[in-house]
Amino acid sequence: MAQKPEQRIKALPKMAVLAIVAFNFVLMGIIYYYSNSIWGWTKGDLADGLPLDKFDYLAIAQLFIFALTIDQIVRRAAINFNDLSEERHIPRLILQVVSVLIYGFIGLIGFILLYDQHFNNLIAATSGIGIGALLVFKDSISQVLGSVQLQTDKLVHSGDYLQISEDGKIQTYQVMDMAQRYITLRLVDDDYLRIIPNTKFLSLNYVNVSKQGGKRGIRRCFSVELFTDGKEDKVVEIFSYALQKVTSNKEKYMDYYNCTAGHIKEGAIEYKFEYECRPDLYTNDTNSEVLLTALRFLKAASMRMETSDHHNQLMEDINNTKRLLNLYELSILQPLKKTEVAEMAKNIKTIYARPGTHLIKRDAVEDSMYLISEGVLEVSILNKEGNPMVVATLWPGDCVGEMSLLTGAPRSADVYVKNRAILVEIKKEDLAPILKTNEEVIERMSNVLAERMANNENFLNNEEKNKKIDENKKNLARAILTFFFK
Repeated sequence: MAQKPEQRIKALPKMAVLAIVAFNFVLMGIIYYYSNSIWGWTKGDLADGLPLDKFDYLAIAQLFIFALTIDQIVRRAAINFNDLSEERHIPRLILQVVSVLIYGFIGLIGFILLYDQHFNNLIAATSGIGIGALLVFKDSISQVLGSVQLQTDKLVHSGDYLQISEDGKIQTYQVMDMAQRYITLRLVDDDYLRIIPNTKFLSLNYVNVSKQGGKRGIRRCFSVELFTDGKEDKVVEIFSYALQKVTSNKEKYMDYYNCTAGHIKEGAIEYKFEYECRPDLYTNDTNSEVLLTALRFLKAASMRMETSDHHNQLMEDINNTKRLLNLYELSILQPLKKTEVAEMAKNIKTIYARPGTHLIKRDAVEDSMYLISEGVLEVSILNKEGNPMVVATLWPGDCVGEMSLLTGAPRSADVYVKNRAILVEIKKEDLAPILKTNEEVIERMSNVLAERMANNENFLNNEEKNKKIDENKKNLARAILTFFFK
């Protein structure tokens, strides 16, 4: 599980801060009781060479509580500001520096007051020590200043996602913590932590994806090499459909996608996939989703992959039998045997549809369904105002109209062709001979269709879902038997 970035400013609870403020007044009252002054240092004296007395302890306690109070008030104010502000926030490191300054300043004041030192003499004495400290700790100070620069210039914040380019390789990191000297990054793909000195980080070549504004994600790309034998335009079109389908999931992906045919290597064409997604997703997972969808669409388009001489060769099967054999396992026809599908394919029809074609009309009584080999369809219904509204997009490998084919039910929605499409139409008369000789297929098809219907509904638990599936199976099997053998 990915770790959460450290980005909260640490401070005492509000009630504890109020208690500390109240304790300041209590302490003043105690000091006044013993010394007739609310300030402990009027009686405390650490320069007299005598053992510490109660006035010394009260003075030291008052200075410490006073510094703690100022520090916690500043921290609580910073937390409130960060909670209210969406565009700006105060970095945690800045508060750490402010805390050091507060305690240092109060400590310096306390030293002057309790040791009866003159301020000018103290500054002169400590200036030399300060210069020496700068020389000794110059590297550490440089790292701290680098961290301050990162946060005050708003270059990065805890939780930001970065694309870092090193040695010709681009990787995605999340900023987990920003300390005084180091910045901690998490490699998104394997959750490994990388700790980098702030000065070195400033020299890296990176893009802060979280600062890009708008709904932007991280762009990823990968390539495949195929021998496509003059079908490059068609392959690019199919791969573009696959990218369009994957990026339609707006919870994970953004609108950007692109597929191009690149350079030729020993006769093979390099096809490059580009898309944009949420930066917290693993690269292998998103690349795999795109590739598997592309392979499914190739299969639906009857383009099979063959390997010879260590090369991937795409072969196109354009006859009806091959096209249906590539499609039927993706549809409700999957319970059929290949021999039954091959026999049915002798009578089916392939349809080439143009964009805008009104393929299915709502309430029409028909007895066919369509398998999508290529292209994209849109399912539309009327909203409350009576205007058409797209409720689903269908992709290669999907089917539409199966309820009308199996039960004769009227069409429940309008279906339009969005992009140029190649469809395989299955009619009642094509399926009837198989069902008459093998009624077990009816039960298996009812099971497949019942599970698909249940997946489109919301259930409280699996028990309720299984109960609905069993109910749908019986109703569908009865409707299919009535429709085909009435």
